[in-house]
Amino acid sequence: MYGFAMFGGSMVEFITGEAGSGKTTQMFEKIKSDNGDICIIVPEQFSHEFDKTLYFFLGADRFNELLSTTFTGLSRQLFQFYGEINRTGEYADELAQMIMIYQAVNSVRNMPEALTYFRTRSSQSGFAEEILNLISDMKRSGIPPEKLSVSAVTNDKRLTDKISDISMIYLEYERLMKEYGFKNNLDNIKEASAVAAANDWFKGKNVYIDEFESFTGDQLTMLRVILEHADNVTIVLRTDDVNAGEFTLFETVNSTFRRISGICYDLGRQYKVTVCPEIYRFRNPELRYLSRNILRNLPNKAENVPEPENIRIFEAKDMYDEAEYICAAIRHLIYDDSTLHYRDIAVISNDITAYAGVLKGAFRRYDIPYFLSAEQPVNHTAIMVFFTSLLSLLTSVKMKSEHIFRMMKSGILDLSLTDVSLLENYCYKWSIDGDIWCSPFMAEDPDLEKLEEIRSNFIVPVLKLKKSIGRNLTAKKASYLLYEYILDCGAERNTGKLMGNLIKQNLDFEASELKRLWGCLIDILDSISSTLGDKEISFSELAKIMRSMMGRIKYSVPPQTLDAVIAASARTARLNAPRVVFVIGTNDGSFPNFVNVHGLFSESDKLKLSKNGIEISRPLSDLIASERLVVYKSLSAASEKLYITYPLSDLSGQAKYPSQVVGNIISMFKDKKILLRADDLLPHFYAVTMHSAFYHYMQN
Repeated sequence: MYGFAMFGGSMVEFITGEAGSGKTTQMFEKIKSDNGDICIIVPEQFSHEFDKTLYFFLGADRFNELLSTTFTGLSRQLFQFYGEINRTGEYADELAQMIMIYQAVNSVRNMPEALTYFRTRSSQSGFAEEILNLISDMKRSGIPPEKLSVSAVTNDKRLTDKISDISMIYLEYERLMKEYGFKNNLDNIKEASAVAAANDWFKGKNVYIDEFESFTGDQLTMLRVILEHADNVTIVLRTDDVNAGEFTLFETVNSTFRRISGICYDLGRQYKVTVCPEIYRFRNPELRYLSRNILRNLPNKAENVPEPENIRIFEAKDMYDEAEYICAAIRHLIYDDSTLHYRDIAVISNDITAYAGVLKGAFRRYDIPYFLSAEQPVNHTAIMVFFTSLLSLLTSVKMKSEHIFRMMKSGILDLSLTDVSLLENYCYKWSIDGDIWCSPFMAEDPDLEKLEEIRSNFIVPVLKLKKSIGRNLTAKKASYLLYEYILDCGAERNTGKLMGNLIKQNLDFEASELKRLWGCLIDILDSISSTLGDKEISFSELAKIMRSMMGRIKYSVPPQTLDAVIAASARTARLNAPRVVFVIGTNDGSFPNFVNVHGLFSESDKLKLSKNGIEISRPLSDLIASERLVVYKSLSAASEKLYITYPLSDLSGQAKYPSQVVGNIISMFKDKKILLRADDLLPHFYAVTMHSAFYHYMQN
């Protein structure tokens, strides 16, 4: 199919097809035979797996001749070649951005009659984070604060007040970024687009784009430059028909096609659509049948329905039961097929973070090597528990036993667990809390002298620090006092000891992770000191900023072995047709995810802004379509066997129900034997390792 654009010497080609139809392979073949100057662009989260696959397909020499990058990486490269237009200073990391947004909110709030709609809410916890997320969305959409201010004139007074408040904070945030000499990396793609256009960087290049379902506003700006200047452009899209109507399975991708083809028409670029009609991924008919029929309004013909021998649905009692089944099934699969490796198996979920703890324990019980591809918050780690507990003690009016014992139990202080337990029993017995901590213990106890020593050694330095930060200090001084306390209480020394013990136990990765978390804590103090410097600020406000900074820090664990089961988010996983896939947590409201639109602008607000040319984020219908596409990709990922599981209750015991998709699959194959329940399995099914056998023996 050719587009109705002006014909020229160069070509824009869309390669389309369903999951497993060989779209990417066809693009690889095209790259292999392309002797031109090649640039390949893929999303950030897929770049590693994509490059690995491309490397093995092309070979080292050919791979090293081309540029495989992301929009962010491409921006950096353009800045290295040509410099940045009218931009100086260093990039603000997430910590610095959090400091800037808190300052911006406080500054605007202190202006007379500045905030109307968000006056009360602006002082509440979490508001600054919401504003920063909204500013990030607007930057990705290419909306400067001036453009937002212009749209403030509407017939809806409530919306007008909202826009006015947000644009004032946005303007102040931008002003502070310039004042402190910071650049925002969210402006990079837009700025790099101007650099690429000014220097004809894409001229003479053949550009290939894969794995995108939609593009942000700044990415579309770069894409327009690519389409205007590149010799040839190839874009791979996952869809069966680019001309399908609205509310179809591939609506998100088809909308992207319409947008790009519209740019081609504006630029007078010829384009064609190459369809990949055959599906090559699936090695059995039932998986092909499922992929071709799921989430589509197609009639099920009984005579054409294959037997679902390689599809299983498991109904678990809870998430622990679900994880046990998954791990036992994996061990049985490995035992039964000598050609199957752990790396051929994937476990995916729409909420892999909720399953992280449960899966880790189960994988260890069953001796299954695994890689959990999920970003973890740092708040629960020992170092951050120690620090947040310290902040709570310093900002609360009275000493609270809850905060004290959280801090003591973190393992970072010079206190043994025995001593902490002894103290906790004493405090429970005599109801010690509040100001009692500030006076010597007097109640009778055989270990009173030891208990008093523990209390004094802990509480006196904390009270001294609390007194020092009780008055307004400069941010630099407050950071210094906190750091001095951290050194004096032995936190740094004890962290070093913990790292040494981990290394002795051959747990090098855990030791490096501990070191990294310690570095995060020091980075927070350093960022506060270097960014705010001699600015006077109340400690309560400073503590609020530091808590928000900790909330934005995430860490992930790299793979520890090549042969491992991958557990990943269904939304971001880049799976290279694994032989076996477990799709877990297929509950109502989770698969597909219930789209909960939240933020400072409601969905109706966004629709009104969209009519004024302000598209802050994707519309609700687009988000719903994207969630349906995630379900389709998950169920179409396996090449040999597919397991679908769901629990009947969550970790708190709250009842859960199977997704409608599960019912659709059962009715699609007209075979109730496809569904397996926990009570259908005999105990010996789980007896595949010593630990798992003992665990189930104790459970039963």
